[in-house]
Amino acid sequence: MNKFQGPKGSVVLTWMAVLWCWTNVSAYPWIPLPAHHRYLNTTMPVPGSGLQVDYRMRDWQVQAESWLQEIQQLSFSWNAGPPLRIRVDSLGPEDAVNLMELGITTDWQWDEAYVLVLAEGTATLRAQSPKGLFYATRTLIQMLESDSIRATGSLPAVMVWDFPRFAWRGMHLDVARHFWEPDKIQQYLSWMARYKMNVFHWHLTDDQGWRLEIPEFPGLTKVSAWRSATLRGRPVDVEDSLLYRHQQHGGYYTEAEVRALVRYADSLGIRVVPEIEMPGHARAALAAYPALSCRADSQGVPGHWGVFEDVFCAGNEATLEFLTQVLDHVCRIFPDSVVHLGGDECPKTRWEACPLCQQRMRSLDLPDAHALQSWFMSRMIQHLASQGKSAIGWDEILEGGLPEGAAVMSWRGTEGGKAAARAGHSVVMSPGKPCYLDHYQHDGPEEPLAIGGMNRLEDVYTYEPVPDDLEPGAVMWIQGAQGNVWTEYMTSWDKVEYMVMPRMTALAEVLWSPALNRTVGRGRTFEHYRDRLRCHAGWMARQGLHFAPHGWDPTLLPERPSN
Repeated sequence: MNKFQGPKGSVVLTWMAVLWCWTNVSAYPWIPLPAHHRYLNTTMPVPGSGLQVDYRMRDWQVQAESWLQEIQQLSFSWNAGPPLRIRVDSLGPEDAVNLMELGITTDWQWDEAYVLVLAEGTATLRAQSPKGLFYATRTLIQMLESDSIRATGSLPAVMVWDFPRFAWRGMHLDVARHFWEPDKIQQYLSWMARYKMNVFHWHLTDDQGWRLEIPEFPGLTKVSAWRSATLRGRPVDVEDSLLYRHQQHGGYYTEAEVRALVRYADSLGIRVVPEIEMPGHARAALAAYPALSCRADSQGVPGHWGVFEDVFCAGNEATLEFLTQVLDHVCRIFPDSVVHLGGDECPKTRWEACPLCQQRMRSLDLPDAHALQSWFMSRMIQHLASQGKSAIGWDEILEGGLPEGAAVMSWRGTEGGKAAARAGHSVVMSPGKPCYLDHYQHDGPEEPLAIGGMNRLEDVYTYEPVPDDLEPGAVMWIQGAQGNVWTEYMTSWDKVEYMVMPRMTALAEVLWSPALNRTVGRGRTFEHYRDRLRCHAGWMARQGLHFAPHGWDPTLLPERPSN
């Protein structure tokens, strides 16, 4: 038996459940489900240890050798016998025809597409680019890693044609409220890669901490990266000192650490999109540089949550110079073409009483402070454009209009995303319901404290990123969706694991696989996904993950399909 620990105790995964996974009609428990696959009604013996690799595409050999190392390690526990043969090749004309018939339409989909054939002792991996080859290796690993391989002694022969539905398959992580060391970020990226997620949104700054080293501004790491206390209760309890953890918390990432993590992410086909919050959620930065606020008064880094009235001063030219220097550094160390500028939850109280902000509004003939925020964000977006980068922001940046090329991340429901798509802006859907993975996932009394809301596993899985009422001409602007992980109440990495896994796997299938069939009950369904997910419990256990069992109970033996 494989035994693993959850946040509230231990559970046991029996060999019977593993064997069911292998003998189920869908023998390979892939997540995400491929676009199309066909079993060949034959099997092949489980190979012995080692690999024999035939690189028909020599340009990919160095990368492929790295990706195949995990399969090499898996093979050491296999039966005695000839090693698995792996053939790495490019897509052929017949592959292209089949993929087009399955619905592939865009260049980026071709870049990530692959064909996998497992038969007669050989795994043939064909792709148009190294990125597609990488995803083929992820699929093959899921096929080979199950304990049930040893139980049955044979592998079903199969053909897989696969490509993603959406270009932006994102996961966000807030490191400002609670700081996580680089090894934890690397672990997070490895989860994403396993399930073919490809954008890591790194929330680096907020009121409660600044996590990025900027050499020109040492106060950001000496002061802004640290707080002396952290609220343990609800935001309504901020006046109760007994509800704080009175110990220093913080940290930051050096330039070298950032570059190393970006390289690691790139090796897994993951883009890293950094977020520098502005003009709100700025209290940590203002603790070190109070002159950048409207009142220029010195305040510490807060240890409680909420929306704070002290924000970056939009009328002070020194504030804009500070932020452009920060963005210049971000552009140098993050190679991705996109930078997230925040733009959400910015109260206008200080601006409305600030002489410099009022003067700025008069000089620009702006009608109100909301227009001032639009001007502020436009200036930052234009600065990024001068550095060859484009911007994305939370949906509040729509207020007052958006410059051409800016993208919107829709978190307050879907209306902002629909408005942006209709205006010809790229959109990433990330509504709080169901994409916020800091929300509760179960209503039992044993659930640990969360920020609120309820996003069950099934809620995440049945999410559809393209709104039903969006016109066909606007649909093309929906780039995908993202799961957000805000960490106000995630005081340990175990809690991050518990909130993210397995809900991330559900979102991964939403974003990669064909759309959910909501009417006839066949194809991709929640019940089918849940049964496949049970077969991933062994991997989660071996990783030591404190995953949540809600909505899929990994110890429950599902009913066998009727003949």
